[in-house]
Amino acid sequence: MFEYPKPSEIAIKKYKNNSPSIFHKFHGYNTFLYQVLTSQQLHCSDYEKLNDPYDTRLIFTDSYIQRMFKDKSAIKVNINDVFKDFMKKLNNGNRFVKLTKNSHKAKFQVIDAFYSDFVAVLLKYLNYNVVSFTVNNHESENDILMWTHYTAISKGVKLTFDFGTGASRLNILPVLNKVVYKGLPEVDNIDDVHKALFQKTQVWKYEQEYRIVRREKKQPFDANSLKEITFGYNIGKEERETLIKIMLYLRYDWVKYYRIIFVKGKLKREEIHIEKSMHDQNVITWYKLLKNED
Repeated sequence: MFEYPKPSEIAIKKYKNNSPSIFHKFHGYNTFLYQVLTSQQLHCSDYEKLNDPYDTRLIFTDSYIQRMFKDKSAIKVNINDVFKDFMKKLNNGNRFVKLTKNSHKAKFQVIDAFYSDFVAVLLKYLNYNVVSFTVNNHESENDILMWTHYTAISKGVKLTFDFGTGASRLNILPVLNKVVYKGLPEVDNIDDVHKALFQKTQVWKYEQEYRIVRREKKQPFDANSLKEITFGYNIGKEERETLIKIMLYLRYDWVKYYRIIFVKGKLKREEIHIEKSMHDQNVITWYKLLKNED
């Protein structure tokens, strides 16, 4: 089985005092959001399912692909199993692909002809999962792009975390790595694979992304690190109330709430002031928004 590399092996720099500690996570308003908040775990997406179609198009050199078949240590997965599943994938639709002979040369020819399919299967075996954050704050001119791209046209939320204190400083900051925007890299060895996981084309530079890459599908976080929730422009009053009630019931009493509004053609953030009444053991009996509500 593939053993996921330790942080020191995937080019993650140690946290420095001058590095950012405030990170934002955009999330759709859906049942998965409630799961995140109740379980205190962020979902890690399959690397091959990231939103950038070029993000997962690793460019393996021909020589590296050849070494995968000749040297077991070159890729740390069973490349023969990868190739078998690759052939199954090719023959699962209307295509029919068959090796002329069971040789490395014949395999390389098929891989070259259906390269994207091969990479997709290989990535599944490598089992990389990604959770992404941004350091763009609400004052950034790129904030409106982030709302559009990651919350279904501003129908979602932005979760703001401070990972600089408590358990998060030790458990999350050391494995958060800044994404580099300088085009698609060539991959010629396993170290290049790890570096490529944190590299994207320059068109995505506005995201100012940091990411964690891990084998597990969930990334736990310290509840105390969640500091703010900002509701997107297209989140209605009822949806805001529902989420805030749940947050109060879960005892996230320190979290501040904001909503996005338009003022003279610009996005502005307005705080939602909450007056809380007595709670019983099962429900939040009521809460009241004190200003500028719908």
